[in-house]
Amino acid sequence: MKVIKYEPRYFDEIVQLYVQVFSQAPWLENFDVARVAAMLRKHVANNYFMSYLGIENQHVIAVSYGFIKPWYEGFEYTILKLKNFLLRQIINNRDSGNS
Repeated sequence: MKVIKYEPRYFDEIVQLYVQVFSQAPWLENFDVARVAAMLRKHVANNYFMSYLGIENQHVIAVSYGFIKPWYEGFEYTILKLKNFLLRQIINNRDSGNS
């Protein structure tokens, strides 16, 4: 898996991954794709937005999104809640994401 900073070309894949992850246990949510896309667009438009993507075979398999905030030694990256780290189900039982 290659880790990169957010690139807009992956936006639709991130939206799909968000919906996919939260439709599974333990959340079992039924999110509307358009509403998730609108929410993520708002995050991306924020000048403090920061995201990292896990890319494998040219597809997004993991996403961490949050923001940078001022700190007395510069800036720090903050993930708002654990749910803002997404991991595609196909790799949950490999080296990444094991519990």
